[in-house]
Formats: sequence, structure tokens, C-alpha cells
Amino acid sequence: LCDIAPDNIDLKAAGMLPKDTFKQLDFDDIDLSKSPISYLPPKPSADQHDISFNDNLATCNEIRNNSWSLPAIRNDYRELSVNELKALVKNIPDTIDEELIERSETEKQKDTMIKDILEDIKKMKADEAYKSKHGLHKKPPTRTTQISKMDVMQMDEEEEEEPMPGFMSYGRLSSAAPRIASNLTEHKKQEKLYRESIMSYFLPIPSREFYQFKNQRTEEAILAGMNAVLKVLRILANGYYCQSIYRCKEAALTLQKLDDKQYSSARVLNILGNAYYHAGDYESSRYFFRHAFSIAPWYCESVPLYSTCLWYLGSQKERELNVLTFVMKNNRSHLFEAYIVAGNWNKLAGKSNEALQWFQKAVDLDASQFYGHTLLGYEEWEKQSFLQAKEHFAKSLIANKRSYMAWYGMASAYIGMEQFQQAASYLAEAIRLNPHNPTMASTMADIMFELKDYQAARFYIETAISMHKDKEYIKFLSEIEEKILEEQ
Repeated sequence: LCDIAPDNIDLKAAGMLPKDTFKQLDFDDIDLSKSPISYLPPKPSADQHDISFNDNLATCNEIRNNSWSLPAIRNDYRELSVNELKALVKNIPDTIDEELIERSETEKQKDTMIKDILEDIKKMKADEAYKSKHGLHKKPPTRTTQISKMDVMQMDEEEEEEPMPGFMSYGRLSSAAPRIASNLTEHKKQEKLYRESIMSYFLPIPSREFYQFKNQRTEEAILAGMNAVLKVLRILANGYYCQSIYRCKEAALTLQKLDDKQYSSARVLNILGNAYYHAGDYESSRYFFRHAFSIAPWYCESVPLYSTCLWYLGSQKERELNVLTFVMKNNRSHLFEAYIVAGNWNKLAGKSNEALQWFQKAVDLDASQFYGHTLLGYEEWEKQSFLQAKEHFAKSLIANKRSYMAWYGMASAYIGMEQFQQAASYLAEAIRLNPHNPTMASTMADIMFELKDYQAARFYIETAISMHKDKEYIKFLSEIEEKILEEQ
């Protein structure tokens, strides 16, 4: 739900916000009594059993037509047999054509826009082929690049340190159950048994302490623990939701409610890094990404954005990107992320062709990831190969229609071709998805300025300044105001 929130769903009106999902529990909502039946797994057996397979489709005429739906199952507590469960497959409706599914107006508009883009690309390809056939322009030089290598600096492996003097090594712990010391006071004995009664509640067979000391206090402690877990989940969900709708400040303030241990986890730090990145604050974003990667280098969900963030910051962070590339090149479990990092490292080193090859390797590995197509599009855009850039951005949009980066990239390609009216429509979609990015607002101001719509240009540049007081934005605002005065 959070991932589709930036588009066309109102979670608040639908009652699907995190606060509606992770509600606090009370005694009226939950029954903490345990079943007397123990559900211990069977003990291992050395007896061999033949495994058989049934290739025939199970049939059952007693299944009601609506019993496959969840509400019906909730109201029917009769235990179903295996054959009845198998027979539920016949109640699955036939697959209907995707075009017959009701879609929102936003989705239909996006389909139309992507269709127009593909038609435009097809037309441009035909024009390029005609010009090449009749020698109307020179053919681009063939790219001859060496085989890409991740030529990162060698990092000395850290030697295993000797134990510090006076370091105490603990021996093997005894597996025997702890015994209550005879000199404990009665209060301490009660507290110990109280804790044991809580712990035994979650065991398959509760201990005798549970039945002896089970009381209102025990149930209140268990309920308080469950509500504490729900509160953590509610904060995490709210923070992720705010990040998903690109509200950086709200996400940061929400996640600060967590304690230090939860806050410094890789998942939370990556949520914050993403929030700052999409707000255009790359320096702050880098801090969160770097700390997350240092404590959990195996958690690579946001590593592609981390490497792009370092590329944006330029040569001052070259060493940090170099270290990130060195670490990721041996990560065989996250090859897509490693290829993106290698591409950004080559791009920062000025090796554009090598960067293209690494981004292409990432796309070849997983074409469903929109970010690889987006980076390829920007590389072609920088080379002023706008046709190729549009092709990559179109593939990115097909992979993820809610990617504001792909819509912004497509608008950039049309800006390069000086088709400002078309670029404005695509950039408007990007701003609709993420209205809190100053770069896109300033780009829209540039487009409006070229279209001589100076009032709209002033609106967008003032919006960009309200998010980020950049000197270039303020200077551009002065130019726009001069044009407005000239018109008057």
C-alpha cells in the first residue's frame, strides 16, 4: 500500500493508514488463555516412509461456491479435509484479459502517454534509418572500449587482533536449569517466579509456575509487551509511509520516536536515506546510507541509490565510492546492486562507455528493475543520444509507471530535443508523483520560461526556493521577474 501511495490511492479515506492497521490491543480484543492441548512436533523417527504423488485433480461436490473466499472461511470453523482444500482450486475464476479490468483514469492516462512515447521512438528510428540510408548525416563512430574492470584500489586486509591484556574468556555455560538461591528474599523469589511464568506462557507446555502464578499482573505484562511491539511496527510503518509519499521531514520526525537501538538498524537508516535522497539532500542522505552500510553491508536494498548519491557529490567522495565498489565486487548475492555501483564508479572516473557497460550488465541480469534502465537513459542523455535515452526511459516506465525519476528522465530527453511542450506534460507527471523535489520544480520553471509563460515559471521557481534556497534559483527568479515587468 505504501508503494502505490504516491499515485492515486487515498489511504486515509480508505482507513488503511498504519495507525489503522497496528491498533493498540486491550483485554476486550484479545484472549490470553492457553489451550490445554500441546502442539509439540513429533519426535524424529528412523522408520522409512514411501512418498507418493497424486497427479489427479481432486474433486469435491460439497464445496460451496463462495467457500474459497476469506470471509466465508472465517465464519466456518469446520476442519476441511485435504481433498476439500485441493478442490478449492475449481472456484478460482478464469483469468480475464488485463484490458477488461477496471482501471483508474490516472493509469489510463499513463498508458496513453507511454504509447505516445513508443510511437515517437518508432518514428524517430524510421527517420534515422532513412537519413543513414541516403547519407544525410554521418554515422556515429563505433564504440571501441576495453573490457570493463573494476580497477579499484587495493585495501589492506585487517589482521586479526590479539585479545586485549586482561581480557576475560568465559568458559562453557552450564545447561542445567538455574536454581533459586536459598538466601533470596521473598520479594525476589516472587519476582523471579513472575518472570518465569511470563516466559513459560510462550512455551508449548507451560511450566507449573505459569499455572501457579498466572494472574492479572502476568496477563497485563504480556499485553503490554504485545502493545510495545505493535507500537514499534506502527512507527516503522508510519515512517515508511511518509518516505513513500516523499515527505522527508515527517519521515525523519516519525522515526525519531524509536529508541537508539531500533533507530540505528539498517532498515530504518535506509528509509531515512531514501527520504533525504528523494528530497534532493544528497549530503544528509549519504550519512544515513554510509552508516547503514557500515553496520550491515549485507543489506543492499539502497546501495544503488547510495552509489548514485556519492556520484552526485562528486570527487570529494571519490574515496568513499571506491571503498563501496571494492566491498560490493565480491558480493555474489547482490550482483545487480554491485553492477550499479561499478557503473557509478566508472562514471565518476570519467569512463562513460565503461559505465554504460556496467549499467547494461545490471539490466541484462534483472530487466524488471527500473533503476538500471533509468541510469542507462541518463548516460545516453549526457551523450546527447536522445533517441536511445528515450528508449531506456520508456523501458523504465514500463517496469515502474510510478517512478518519478523515469518521467523526469523522459522530460529531460524531450528538453534536449527542444520539444518543451511535450517535456512539460511528462515533467508534470513526475512532479505529481514527487512534489517535494526542488530540482524538478526548477526544471519546470526552465520549461515555462522557454514557453514564455513567465507567471508559471515564477510559481515553480518560488516553489523550488521554498524547498532549497539555492543561489542559482534566486538568480533565475530575478530574470523571470524582469521578463514579467517587460510584459507589463
